[in-house]
Amino acid sequence: MESHDSGPHGRNPGSAPTAARPDGARPGGRRALRAGRGRARVTGGGGSAPAPTASAAPAHRLVYVANSRANSVTAYDPSTDAPVATVPVGSYPQAVAVSPDGTQAYVVNNGSGTVSVLDTATAAVTATITVGRLPGPVAFSPDGTRAYVGHYVNARSGGVDVIDTATRTVTATVPVGSQPFGIAVTPDGGRLYVANLIGGSVSVVDTATLTDTIVDGRARMPAALAVSPTAAGSTRRTTPAATSR
Repeated sequence: MESHDSGPHGRNPGSAPTAARPDGARPGGRRALRAGRGRARVTGGGGSAPAPTASAAPAHRLVYVANSRANSVTAYDPSTDAPVATVPVGSYPQAVAVSPDGTQAYVVNNGSGTVSVLDTATAAVTATITVGRLPGPVAFSPDGTRAYVGHYVNARSGGVDVIDTATRTVTATVPVGSQPFGIAVTPDGGRLYVANLIGGSVSVVDTATLTDTIVDGRARMPAALAVSPTAAGSTRRTTPAATSR
């Protein structure tokens, strides 16, 4: 039986966050990607198999799986369900997001407080970005110029680090509720929605001014969210502006 203990950010390490390239698709039907104890697996008609440690992956549509207990990311070819590369990253990777142009994947390492930047053409880590303590969710802006990473601050507050993807540096930190656990960006890039697990709230960040509005302070441990393709939204009560770095 799978263990249900939680990792540093409160996620079940038996589950593997996945991200697909924009031009790819996740395996459908009864075939699915999941992570076993310390290794990535593909389950389905062919059973399961350890991921190889290839040094590079072909530059086409791939699915990326964070192996939390193995400190690695495995790339799969969704057309064959076959693993094509396993890349070492930081400690306890918990989230993966692929840039809109598909050229890079951001892997959030909860245990080491970093983001590994993975070149999707070569399957090599090209940069490591230091972010806030116990980072979890990550999302790109629609134009790919920014990445947003939520992280823990203390029992009463959390933060979202704003990364300039050109310079690969954190340019600002937006205060949000405690332990941001889910992040989603509106299609126009104007709003960032953040589910704050411990804070029991949902924050909306104006990405132009980097100010935060609490739109729901009565949620019970919100862990995930999604925005509709036509979502835009407006802000109401604002909290202090972001802290520049």
